Amino acid sequence: MPPTDIASAPALQTGDFQAAATAVQAASLTNAANNLDWSEGSLNAAGLAAINKTGTTQLRVYFNLDDDNDRIADYMGYYSGDNATAANRPQLVVTYQ
Repeated sequence: MPPTDIASAPALQTGDFQAAATAVQAASLTNAANNLDWSEGSLNAAGLAAINKTGTTQLRVYFNLDDDNDRIADYMGYYSGDNATAANRPQLVVTYQ
């Protein structure tokens, strides 16, 4: 399946999961130690270059380690951008330096 044209379909599509990333490992997020804590990261040069300045840009999250071998489920949950409660939606905070 070809990648979805997110400029015309910004909602998450099945094809988005198979689409090749424009930039990989473009940032590292801090560990959000508790529920409702912020996780922050800065885009590297490849990540900055992949920003669509006139349309939609998708960001993906993945983990460096699959688990920590303690036999307890490891997971991190993020609300989606279309969550019914606006306060729960992820935020992209842009800081110009």
